[in-house]
Amino acid sequence: MASLAIFTIIIIGPAAIAVVNAENPTIRFNISEEVRSGQKVGSIPTAAKQFLNTTASSLLYTFLPPTDANTLFSIHDESGDIFTSVVIDREDVCKYDLVCKIDFDVAVRSVDNGYFQIVSVQIYIDDENDNSPLFPMDVYHLNISEGTSSGSYNIQPAVDKDLGGNNSIQSYHLVLNPDSQGYFQLIANKNLVGTFMLKLVLQKVLDREEKDTYTLEIVAKDGGNPPNTGTLKVVVHVLDTNDNTPEFTSLVYNISIKENLAAMETILNLTATDSDLGENARVTYRISEFQKNRDILDEYFLINETTGELKVKSDLSTIAGETYRFIVEAVDHGVVPLFSQAEVVVHIEDYGNNAPVVSISYISPGNTGFVNVSENARNNSFVAHVNVEDQDSGLNGEVRCEISNSYFSVVPMDKGFKVVVNAVLDREVLNAYNLTVTCFDKGSPVMSGSTHFIVRISDYNDNKPGFVQPTYAAKLTENNKGNEELLKVSATDPDEGRNAVVHYAMHGDALGRFVVDSATGVVRVNEIFDREKEPVITFRVLAIDSGFPTALTGTATVTLTLTDKNDNPPTFNKTVHGFKIFENQPTGTDVAMLQAFDLDDGVNAEFDFSIESEYIDNIPFVLFSDGLLKANKQLDREEKSRYDFVVIVTDHGENQQSSLAHVTIIVEDVNDNRPIITFPKPTNKSVTVLYPDFESEYVATIEAYDLDEGRNKELQFSIRAGNELGIFKIDKNSGVIFFDSQVDIGSDRDIALDIAVADKGETPLETVTTLEIQLKYTNATFLASADSLSNSKYIIISVVVVVVTLVISGAIIAVILVLRTLDRKRKMEQGNDSAQTLDSDFGFTQVTQNHTILSTDTLSSGSGEGHDLIKKKEVSFVLDNNDSFNYHQQYQNGNISMASQDKPSKSSLRYSARTDLSQNVLDTRELQNEANAQLQTIKLQQMMLQSRAKQWVQQQQQQYGIVAHEDHHSDGSAETIGSDSGRGCSEEDDVFSTPSADDPKLFEISSPESQHSYHPQPVDPYNQPCGSYIKQPWTRKPHLAHKDYKSSHSQLGLNRNLNVRHSVHLENIPSRYTDVSQNRSSWGSAFYGGLGPMDFTGDSALHSFFDKTPVIMLNRDDDDNCSTTTSGSYTIQSEEIL
Repeated sequence: MASLAIFTIIIIGPAAIAVVNAENPTIRFNISEEVRSGQKVGSIPTAAKQFLNTTASSLLYTFLPPTDANTLFSIHDESGDIFTSVVIDREDVCKYDLVCKIDFDVAVRSVDNGYFQIVSVQIYIDDENDNSPLFPMDVYHLNISEGTSSGSYNIQPAVDKDLGGNNSIQSYHLVLNPDSQGYFQLIANKNLVGTFMLKLVLQKVLDREEKDTYTLEIVAKDGGNPPNTGTLKVVVHVLDTNDNTPEFTSLVYNISIKENLAAMETILNLTATDSDLGENARVTYRISEFQKNRDILDEYFLINETTGELKVKSDLSTIAGETYRFIVEAVDHGVVPLFSQAEVVVHIEDYGNNAPVVSISYISPGNTGFVNVSENARNNSFVAHVNVEDQDSGLNGEVRCEISNSYFSVVPMDKGFKVVVNAVLDREVLNAYNLTVTCFDKGSPVMSGSTHFIVRISDYNDNKPGFVQPTYAAKLTENNKGNEELLKVSATDPDEGRNAVVHYAMHGDALGRFVVDSATGVVRVNEIFDREKEPVITFRVLAIDSGFPTALTGTATVTLTLTDKNDNPPTFNKTVHGFKIFENQPTGTDVAMLQAFDLDDGVNAEFDFSIESEYIDNIPFVLFSDGLLKANKQLDREEKSRYDFVVIVTDHGENQQSSLAHVTIIVEDVNDNRPIITFPKPTNKSVTVLYPDFESEYVATIEAYDLDEGRNKELQFSIRAGNELGIFKIDKNSGVIFFDSQVDIGSDRDIALDIAVADKGETPLETVTTLEIQLKYTNATFLASADSLSNSKYIIISVVVVVVTLVISGAIIAVILVLRTLDRKRKMEQGNDSAQTLDSDFGFTQVTQNHTILSTDTLSSGSGEGHDLIKKKEVSFVLDNNDSFNYHQQYQNGNISMASQDKPSKSSLRYSARTDLSQNVLDTRELQNEANAQLQTIKLQQMMLQSRAKQWVQQQQQQYGIVAHEDHHSDGSAETIGSDSGRGCSEEDDVFSTPSADDPKLFEISSPESQHSYHPQPVDPYNQPCGSYIKQPWTRKPHLAHKDYKSSHSQLGLNRNLNVRHSVHLENIPSRYTDVSQNRSSWGSAFYGGLGPMDFTGDSALHSFFDKTPVIMLNRDDDDNCSTTTSGSYTIQSEEIL
């Protein structure tokens, strides 16, 4: 382009040329190949200084991708210097390029990226003469036939990897040995691409017989300084041509022989030689074809073509005195044979007596020189007739004959002789006999004559076909298609003609599963096979000849081995496995050996076991590939007693097959857990009982459990220490402690019993605990010493309380019945106007179409919601204004603490309905208010009686000197040791305290759900802040003073201490939709066993003191004023309220 300006800059150091164009500047560097790694090539900022138009003080230089130049060179990013990264071999980098150039771009930018320029770099790699010319081979063998007068032969030139300048090949020259001078010349012509074409030129005819090998050297030289050379050794082999004729040792052979020479006797050895090689030098001998007496020569003379021996062929007596001249030839075996000739002259000398002349007469017409005899011919069968002529007389004319083979014999006849069969003939052994019949006269010397003829043995079908192999082996993969070629059988028959024609057929044992081509013997399958059913199949193939009249058959056995195909999955011997292992076994304990089988064979029948992946991380077992199942950690039956998982067995076949089995492992128990005692325990280890107690022997029950199972879980109890007085005994199976004997202890006594609880394991484990029993000494004559008047007063008070309670209960029942009757009548009148009636249970809020029922908490809390409903219909167990006032006055006079009437009582129940109810509903409200007033009046009277009874008891105690201890260890105390109970009140206060109107503990209900709940392992139920139990004198059943978890109905019948309080407090009756975990339920759950809906127990303290009836207390969940039930308290079922 005309607009481009080109600048050249010469710099110090490696040559650098800078060229700039309109696009981006280009700089050039030169470097020689084979310089060391890290050699500086040049500096970019120096070479391209004039093109980098920037004032930036610091520039960064990096390769601009894509480029492969970074494998050969590196750029210092700050200085811009280019260095070699490796030793550069120009021949590897640029191959056959005359100019070796590496092009790449370099990005030049300022540190702040404010300047950016691309510089193109060209690095030229200069060639060094570091490679010598190299021919493709070290030795080149060249074959040239002798007799070749001239010719040229191409020689592959040498290669020099160096291409630059004079470092490439510049010349070739030929190095000749002295014996090669004048025979060869090298012509080297350079072509257009700079390489040479070499030709070796033959200058003189070669003669192998003179010299058969020439060795030359061709040297290639490059133009380096010093030059490098490469040498090719050329070995010229002169090949022989048939250029020499055989030569006899003599041109004429002259011999004399006697007429009596025996047949096949050598009379002359001919010899000829040939200077050529190989077949060209191999010589054979013959009598020349072109001679007039050739037939006579062939009758009497014979020449061995290989050795050159001339022999007498037959009796010469008939030609005695004759001379024969004939030509013999020596011929080589060249492509164009050459021969030479010599003359043989034979003189036959007469010797005297004439030999007999023997001839054969062939009876079979058309046979000349041979006779056909069947191989099944019997002995003495006629073969041929022998005619003998002898010109002599006397003994010289008498003749006897013999034959050359013992299978035949010569039998004299009236005229001549006959040849007969003398042995069993077998054509397959020998199909022709060359027989010589020789006849001798009886002259002196004995003369003989002979003749030859051939007996051909004709075939008889006496051989069955025979297979090439008596047995054949074949292989076939099972599940085949059903028409595969299996193998090819082949049979031969030593007979001939039609007797040797064989066809093939299947034996009956093939069962139609195989077919054979009758002509070719190709056997094919005709069925699909299953190796697992029949791994090896044996059948036979028949070869049948075509003999007549009877065909013969040969048999071969074929063994077919079916090779396996992975068509069967490995199968467990059981699909469900169950194993057991004892817990606490060491890690790696064998659990079981899984077994499986695979009907396949070889690698297809090899399989591995494994655990299905989803179970591997969830079970403490490992399954080895051989099926060995081990535990990979110690097992704890108490942690988990059963493991279920799935195992897999997978074969090694190409298309892997697998199957599953389920494994269940039961961890069997080992007695590794000591019994756990739940009562007594450190936080609750004492009981208080009256002693002596003439009505009950029961003291306490030791409760324990064992985490093991079976015999290891069964417990037995014993007293180890502390029973020196012999007061107690323990049932070894149940753990119940009874009084064993009555001992006068004189006063209260604390006894600590060491109780041992052991399991029944093979090696029993036991736990020992201490039970502290506080014996409350009772004087048996105490009640007798009381004044009879006092006894009468107690009796009168008890009777009055019972009577009053009965009357009140009757009144309440009557009111409830009236209310329920009115309510049923109202429901019937309303019909379908109301979507849902009021539930018979108390204490929940329900909104229906016509009613709103509020919990007592809502109304008693003083909230606005409760006051807003003041206009609505109410049924409330509260006194009206006058009753409330009078009750309040009496309450103050009796020193009874009670909340004022201004604050609604929490024990009240209000029933609210819409203001638009019918008049009959208002009438019901009035009746309910009236019943409420009566109930409150009765309750007030009951409280007054309780207060008076309490005062009277206190007077009696003062009169008889009964003083309460600081802590009585009473049933109201949760502690059983001689210290303060933590309740803030004494036993008397607990028994006789008057319930306040706000006491939420007066009425407690156990839910049916909690009664039926199941606790497999007891929790700590003994840390009870308030409330304890005393022994129940009227029953032998053990009481569970230390339990606070809910019992079942069956337990309630036994544990009478778990009764509810006998006062009704409506606040603690929740809605039936409240969570059962709050241990609240409907009214019906407040009554246990056969206890009726109305329970008149009277004053607990009075009964405990006079009538020996039990003081029934309920465990408390929190601390309170230890209020208990007053005499005349009652229980109302929810069904009876309405």
